[in-house]
Amino acid sequence: MYKKITLVLVLFFFMISLSACSFSWPWQNENKEINDDTNIDVNTGDDNTDDDNTDNDILDESDLEFKKFSDYNELKEFVELNYSDIPEARDYNEQINYEDAGLDSSLGTSNSGTFGSQGSFASVSDNGMKSNDYSETNVQVEGVDEADVMKTDGKYIYIIVNDKLHIVDALPASNSEIISTTVFDSRPKEMYVRGDRLVVLGLNTDESNDDKYPFNTGSEFTFVNIFDISDVRNPKIIRNLNFEGDYLDSRSIDGKMYLNLSQRVKTDVEENLLPILIEDGKIISNDCSTGDKCFSPNIYYSENDNYSYNSHKLISINSIDFENQGDIISSQAFLSKSNSLIYSSLKNIYITNTEELDYERILIIAYFKYLKPLVSEEDRQEIDEIINSDSIISFEDLNKKLDDIVEKYDINPTTEEETNILKDVIKENEDNLIKTNIYKFSLNNGYLNFEKSSFVPGYISNQFFLDEDEFENLRIVSTQMVLNDDYEASLFSNLFVLSPELKILNSVRRLAENEDVYSVRFLGERAYIVTFEVIDPLFVIDLSNPIKPVLMGELKIPGYSKYIHPYDENTLIGFGRDTSLSDWGSEDEGLKLSLFDVKDPSSPKELDNYIIGNERSDSLALYNHKAFLFDKKKNLLVVPAFLSGYLENGSSMGGVMVLSIDDNKFNLKGVIDHSDNGLSSYRDYFCGQSCYDNSVQRSLYINDVLYTFSNKYLKANNINDLEELNAISLIDEEAESLKRDAERLDDVRDIRTGLEMYFSNENRYPEEEKVSTGNSIETPNKMIFLNSYPSPPSPVNDDICKTTTKGSQEYTYELNNSQSYSIHFCLESDTNEVSAGHRTMTPYGIY
Repeated sequence: MYKKITLVLVLFFFMISLSACSFSWPWQNENKEINDDTNIDVNTGDDNTDDDNTDNDILDESDLEFKKFSDYNELKEFVELNYSDIPEARDYNEQINYEDAGLDSSLGTSNSGTFGSQGSFASVSDNGMKSNDYSETNVQVEGVDEADVMKTDGKYIYIIVNDKLHIVDALPASNSEIISTTVFDSRPKEMYVRGDRLVVLGLNTDESNDDKYPFNTGSEFTFVNIFDISDVRNPKIIRNLNFEGDYLDSRSIDGKMYLNLSQRVKTDVEENLLPILIEDGKIISNDCSTGDKCFSPNIYYSENDNYSYNSHKLISINSIDFENQGDIISSQAFLSKSNSLIYSSLKNIYITNTEELDYERILIIAYFKYLKPLVSEEDRQEIDEIINSDSIISFEDLNKKLDDIVEKYDINPTTEEETNILKDVIKENEDNLIKTNIYKFSLNNGYLNFEKSSFVPGYISNQFFLDEDEFENLRIVSTQMVLNDDYEASLFSNLFVLSPELKILNSVRRLAENEDVYSVRFLGERAYIVTFEVIDPLFVIDLSNPIKPVLMGELKIPGYSKYIHPYDENTLIGFGRDTSLSDWGSEDEGLKLSLFDVKDPSSPKELDNYIIGNERSDSLALYNHKAFLFDKKKNLLVVPAFLSGYLENGSSMGGVMVLSIDDNKFNLKGVIDHSDNGLSSYRDYFCGQSCYDNSVQRSLYINDVLYTFSNKYLKANNINDLEELNAISLIDEEAESLKRDAERLDDVRDIRTGLEMYFSNENRYPEEEKVSTGNSIETPNKMIFLNSYPSPPSPVNDDICKTTTKGSQEYTYELNNSQSYSIHFCLESDTNEVSAGHRTMTPYGIY
């Protein structure tokens, strides 16, 4: 690469690293720029904007000008052009046979994709007597259901535990029991329950097995299993669908499910480039011309995408009528730079993705502009053709053309000239450094109609950053990075209001410099935004006039709220962390609940707060709003919590906090422990980094009974006094104990192998204070084998192990002499090889 470009890029990325912002920079779309002159910077209501707003107040359409591929051949040509210089992503055992796989060159011609007949409506019957007094999944928009790991219909509770779906007869609570268990080959993730239909969604890696189909897609598959639960003791699967792609999110409205998926853009034009749908092991054809069952989604792309698609994903949104045996109604897909977030109102679905500027390419164009006055007329014409070209030119070709001109004229810009080029690029692209693209799909009884696309500067973090008002105006909060002329980067928060046509009506910009947005909640005509760097500002923005949003007030208090929930129309509940200041800045402390009074939006107040735990305490509700349960009528607030050192014996508690709010004060009624008085537990990575088997994932109530669910238990407690009414064990402890012991035995054998490797090299075993296996050195209590650390599984439930002086939670190494050693460990249960309790491995065996 041209050395001067490399230097400027190094300077640019160094500047980014100093600003503590880490981004990769893809190429921008050449869209119309937003006119900042009419934006409102932190409007306080006295901006002198005319009250009689007209079309002149509309800033810009910001349209991405999406186009639809007309057929498979056009898609194939597009991918072939944009991937001509891209190496194969993987090896194929066998090329796809299109005829055998039922694939064709046609694409859906309707606005909603094309599908054949998918079966008839199944009769349903009543499930029996149910309570009407029960909680549902905590969702963002009333009437828009969200998939979850725990659901109830008022009589039965449906829960997903590892690879199992349990159906529990919940009433009466004292006699509640599991009445049905379905075991999946793959890992179920979430589900919906509606009437006599239960839908389970999950990851199915088996569908990419080379032996099952005449090709290797190299993709993950998302399964959608639809069950008839008219007989809850014997659920019957009536539709088994497998969509190519990773599961991102979903929504359900009136029995129609909208499934958001992501897959890589396939680079081998000899394979089928369209998403694959498999039903009961059979690939559904993409050819809809025969009138048979088919699957042919529309695929869109940006008309002004002047960059390579080599890092793109194919994002799809698919609608399924799970009440009608899983008929697929509609499918849309578009090329995207990143995975997407989904927000749904009752009328529209919005898919967003983040796009970041590719400085390598844009700087080359800037250098061409710099060189233009210094070259011959002939070369100027060539530069103009490059700069103004409507066709896509690969980065390699651009770089080669630049090198040719530089070598021809021997031009080397000075450092000052390089700096000015970079400044110009930053200034011209401030609103495009990183931006959020928005794709709007209207809903018509399950049919997805692509309406419009747009973008706003900055990035968003979760679904609560978007909201649609009653007039279908979209409100969106983003965090934008702005660079000044000295290369200093600042973060600001913006709120944009977009019309139903996704034209930007107005904005409140540059809130809270260098503070991250931690939570957002739109409630009626107001937006509440929490940002954080050292203290927690809560901003209140009036949106009663969508073309004149006004910042009304703010509150600054220690800590921050990661989630905001309405208590009533004038009061909010915030849940997050307390913080403290140290020499290194702000540090997280315990979990914090705040009660905010926002009756006077110009002067919000914190009425009360409740802080519990220490910096090692955690809660799943900090990361997933579905884990938060609140019901004002029952005066019930339930928050899952891992409380470090909370129990009397000094152990940590995994469970829930149950609170009430009395006279604007938080009152802790008690905790429900799922950790058996502090026993450690397995980590469940499918549930999240902070989730263990004893972590309470969800809570719900039926009548006056609170049900709390972890992988370990489903507990039923009286809401009023928290008396335990029942506890259903969800894990086979004996089987889990045997599995942990097998892992321990494998670990100590690995350690022994590492020690023998050391002995073969040194003719001795390592000293206790310097244990060396492979190429690494560690302390004796953390033996390593080939640079990996054996992590002893937990818990250890056997009393012999818990009381052993050698330590039950570690593998402990001792050097007996240069020719002998001891590895101490503990087993919970008797095995075929050795009995339970404290064990020792030496070079001669296990004792």
